Amino acid sequence: MPQARTGTVLLPRVVIGSGGRRREVDVLWHARVLEALPPDLTVLTAPLVGNGPLLATAAAKQALGQQTGATGVDMESAQLCEWAAQAGVPFLVLRVVLDTVKEDLPPWSASALQPDGRTAYGALLAQLLARPRGFVELARTARAFHGATRRWRQAALAAAPALLSPGRACRPGPHELLD
Repeated sequence: MPQARTGTVLLPRVVIGSGGRRREVDVLWHARVLEALPPDLTVLTAPLVGNGPLLATAAAKQALGQQTGATGVDMESAQLCEWAAQAGVPFLVLRVVLDTVKEDLPPWSASALQPDGRTAYGALLAQLLARPRGFVELARTARAFHGATRRWRQAALAAAPALLSPGRACRPGPHELLD
């Protein structure tokens, strides 16, 4: 399985959801976007796992990667893919790696997230005040986030014309379910 670095673009062909349910993204959109992405971007097309809880340790990320063959995990894509399939609309995932499979997240990261993925600022501040080293970790995370965001913006700007060009998108449906 290829190792993704911070800033690597993830354009998975398959999203793995709860219970291991696998859904293929829109084939035409995927091909168009893959072709449109600039050559200076590192792009991986291996599966992405839409996981519920935050994976905070390198060991947990590595175990999930070995179990599924995925190069990335997020907290939203599987649910969005399910909604798109139910609505009969095309779906595509374009993500950029922030923390790699070899990195543990800072100890405060899990408590700094609300169940819906938004930042719990009060909890974050309490964690940082209790553990001042957390400010250094936060600065490092912010720098990585800034770089990853630049890469995502570069990829999204290249992908947009490919998605908006004339042509029929392949509608997701039961025949594309890869269970």
